[in-house]
Amino acid sequence: MILSCTHYPFIRREIEKALGDGVHVIDPAEETAKNTIDLLEKQGLSKRNGQGSTTIYFTADLDRGMRLAKRMLPNTKSIFAQINLK
Repeated sequence: MILSCTHYPFIRREIEKALGDGVHVIDPAEETAKNTIDLLEKQGLSKRNGQGSTTIYFTADLDRGMRLAKRMLPNTKSIFAQINLK
């Protein structure tokens, strides 16, 4: 099974338990994170010091997304925005 939503990794253990030992769970976010680290290292950006910013985009229900993100992320200085993919 491929986890296809951004919040599924937070409940991965429960998903694996429900599906049983015969099902392998794949989290594409892990590979995306590895690729991002590789890219940052190749561009010399992984060791920079200083302050950055984080913008988190949601496709629906911005208020709910903000509440959930603030519970899961340590960075309370994030910028939240809603986008339309149509």
